[in-house]
Parts: sequence; C-alpha cells; structure tokens
Amino acid sequence: MKAIYLFITILNLRGITESASILAYPVYLFVFALFLLIGTGIFKSCTKLASVTLSTSISIISENTFENCISLISFEIPNHITSINNNAFYGSGLTSVIIPNTVKSMGTGVFKSCSKLEKVDLPTTLTTIPSKMFENCISLKEFIIHENIESIGEGIFSGCTQLTKVVLSNKMTTISKSMFNGCVLLKKFNIPNHIQN
Repeated sequence: MKAIYLFITILNLRGITESASILAYPVYLFVFALFLLIGTGIFKSCTKLASVTLSTSISIISENTFENCISLISFEIPNHITSINNNAFYGSGLTSVIIPNTVKSMGTGVFKSCSKLEKVDLPTTLTTIPSKMFENCISLKEFIIHENIESIGEGIFSGCTQLTKVVLSNKMTTISKSMFNGCVLLKKFNIPNHIQN
C-alpha cells in the first residue's frame, strides 16, 4: 500500500513540474517582448513622456528609444549607460544633456532634430562624433569639441541655424563634408593646425 502512495506522489510531483514548465512559457514570451520593445524604440512618439528612470540592468539606449518624445525636456543619462544608438533622442524636447564618461560609443543622429537643444556635454571618452549628431538642432548656439575628439562624421551641425561659435579639437585632421551646411549665423570657429582638408 505504501508503494502505491509513493507511486501516486511521484506522479503528482511530476505533473506539478510539467505544469510549471508549461506556465513558464508566457513569462518567457513576456520577457522577450519587453526586450524587443526596448530594442526598437519603446518610448517612440510618447509625446506626453516627461521623465523616465532607466533600470541599472540597461546599459544601452537603443535606436529610436526616445524619438519624438517632445515633452522629455531633461534627461540625466545614468552612469551605467555605455552606448547610445542611432537616433535615440531624435526630435525629442531635450534642452540640455550631460553624457557621462561611461558612454564609450554613440550612433548617428542621436540628437538630430532636437529643436530645443541648447547645450550638450559630450563624454571625454569619445574620440569620434558620428554623422548628423546635431543636424537640425536649431537652438544650439555654440559647441566646444573636447580635445580627445579626432574625427567628426558628416553633417553634424547641418541645419543648426542659430549656431554662432564652434571650437574644434586640436587633434582633428579633417573637417567633414557638410559639417556647417546651413549654419547661416556661424561667425567664428578655429581651424586646428593639423587640418589637412
């Protein structure tokens, strides 16, 4: 009789573990969907989004994450972020940004068309500013490119109609194509000694 109870107990326990694994699939699907959303612009076009706090488990701000979040006026990029991908803040309402030195890479057009952006402090860990980083940032008035920057992508200030002053890094050897295209108020920028073309 004890053997029968033991046998039934084992069958019941086996059934519990099988049931638990079946119930786990929706949880796995939810977690996968969450990562997919974060990777493809989870807050894209959330026009009422005014503030957000990123989990410490997130180290990358993915493409288009805050695209067209026009109510996002200020955002403190946390120290656990190491990379900011293409168009992450495209068309957002940011007015100023401080990027920590933990950020080692940035994609193209990260702040493109941020029409209210006036001030940006790039991390000193960057050696390259990618293409179209500040394209059409019509409120940007001056910009200092820190000394670690060696190269700049095409059109980074293109369409910055209020830009009046740019200080270039002495390590730069070239001025990129269409760097100042449409910068009608630009009156002053230094040309480093090492500029070849």
